[in-house]
Amino acid sequence: MTDGIGDGSFAWESPDTIPEVINDGFTVVFTPDDMENYLISEKTITPVVDRAIQSPLTISGIPDSLTFRDAPFHLTVQGGSGTGMIRYAVTSGNALEIDSKGIVTIIHGGAATITVTKSGDDNYLPLSHPISFTVNKAAQATALTYELPESVAYGDKPFAISGGGGDGSGTIDYFVTQGDALAVNKKGVVTILRPGEAVITLVKADDLDYLSQTMALRLNMNQAVQDTLVISGIPAGIRMGDAPFKLKVSGGEGIGALSYSVSSVNVISVNKTGLVSVLNEGTANLTVTKAEDENYLAATLTVEIEVDTAPVIEETPSISPTPSPKDTVVSKPEAAVEPKVEATDEPGPATTTPPLSADTTSPQVSPSEYAKLDPVSIQTDEETDKIVIVIDLNDLSDGVTSIQMPSGEIIPLDTMRNSLELSINRSDINQAGELILVGLGQETIPIDRFTIDLSDDEQSDSSNNNVNVSLFLISLVTGLLILGGAMTAMIISSNKKK
Repeated sequence: MTDGIGDGSFAWESPDTIPEVINDGFTVVFTPDDMENYLISEKTITPVVDRAIQSPLTISGIPDSLTFRDAPFHLTVQGGSGTGMIRYAVTSGNALEIDSKGIVTIIHGGAATITVTKSGDDNYLPLSHPISFTVNKAAQATALTYELPESVAYGDKPFAISGGGGDGSGTIDYFVTQGDALAVNKKGVVTILRPGEAVITLVKADDLDYLSQTMALRLNMNQAVQDTLVISGIPAGIRMGDAPFKLKVSGGEGIGALSYSVSSVNVISVNKTGLVSVLNEGTANLTVTKAEDENYLAATLTVEIEVDTAPVIEETPSISPTPSPKDTVVSKPEAAVEPKVEATDEPGPATTTPPLSADTTSPQVSPSEYAKLDPVSIQTDEETDKIVIVIDLNDLSDGVTSIQMPSGEIIPLDTMRNSLELSINRSDINQAGELILVGLGQETIPIDRFTIDLSDDEQSDSSNNNVNVSLFLISLVTGLLILGGAMTAMIISSNKKK
C-alpha cells in the first residue's frame, strides 16, 4: 500500500488482525519516519483475501492387515483447519464399505480406496486424504466332505465322487495325484483301470473372497472275482478200466493258468494238462483252479467223481457132445458141480456137461484196458506189513518213462537197470486184490495201465510144488468126473436094452 508523504511504515490498527476472506475493511496506520515534519495518518481499506489451505489430516484406527470376514473397524480423523465437516467415501474398489461415522465394513477380498475429506469453510479450502486398502482372501472355514465307496474292484462300473462342503463360489476340480489304477474326469466320475492304490485330490478353487481348499482321497482297487468256472468232458458212469478222459474248462477270466488236484489219488489221477486217469473204484474230489493274475483273484471249482467197479464179464459155458479130459474145462475144484446126464430116445453115448465155475468175488478187467503184468517176485515184509514186488522193466510198453502208483507217487525208471522194486501199502490194493499201475510217458502223460494180481501174495513165498499139486488135483477131479459120466451112460444104455 502506498499513500502519504515521505518514508514510513504501514501496520494494522490492531496488530492481531488476520484479514478474513469476507470482511468490511480494516484500518491501516501509516507512521512517517520524519515525525517532526509529518503526522501519523490512518486509512480503512478492504483487502481481497483468498481461502487458505488446511493443515494436513491425520487418520488412525487402520488395522495392520485386513482379511475377508474380519470385524469392522473405525477411522479416527485429526488435523485440518476451519470448521468444515469430515466426510468419508469409497472412491475405488468394492472390498469395503464405510458409513458417515467412519466405521469400515469388509465385504469382499481385494483392493479399495477410502477418501476422507474435511470440507472447506469461508476461510479454508476443502482438504481430502485418500487411503488405499488391501483385503486378503480368507481361508475356507467349512471343510470338504467328499467321499469314495468303501470297496471297489477291477471291473466295477464308473462311479461319481459324492460330497460337498467348502466356502465360496469356487468350482471343484479333480486330479489323480498318485498311482495309475484309475482315471477321473472333470465331473468327478471315476473309472477303474486296474487293481492297485491311487490318490485323488479335490480342489475347491479360490474366488473373490476365499482361498482354495484341497482334500485327498485314497482308494484301493481290489482284484475282481472271476466268473464261475465250468467243467465239462467228465463221462457219465465212470468205471474201473475206462480210458483216460480230458477235462474241458471254460468260464473264469484273466490270464491265470489252470491247475488240477484230486483229494484221493488212489481213485483217479490228473496231470497238468487235465487228463484224468481212472485207477480204482471209490469217490474223489477233483478241484480245478484258475490262478490269479494282475486283475483277477483265483477261482476254484470242485466236482465229485465216482468210479464204480467194472462189470463182471461172464463167459457162456460150452457143451461138448463127447467130453474128454482134453476139452473139459474146470475152474477150481471147490467150485465143481455134479455132472448132468441127458437121456436120449436113440441109443448112443450120453452128453455130459462138464462142471463150470465163476469167480464172482473179483471184478474182471477187460484185457483191452489193462495189460497183465507178472512180477518177477512177490514177498511180504512182516515188519512193515508191506508187499514188496519186483517187476521186469522189459515187460513195460515202449515209451514208458515212469510209473505212477495208486497213491499218486511218480517213480522215474532207471534206464540202466532191467528191474524195479516197489514197496506196496495194503491200501494201494483194490477190492479185487489187484495193484493198478499207470505207465507215464513224456510230460507225465498216461500211455498204458498195468494190473498185478496180489490176491495170493501171502502164498507167494511157497515153491512151485503147490502149483503142481493144484494141477494134479484138478486133473484127478476131471478124470473122476469123466469116468462117472461114462459109467452113467453105460447104465442108461443097459436099461434101454432090457
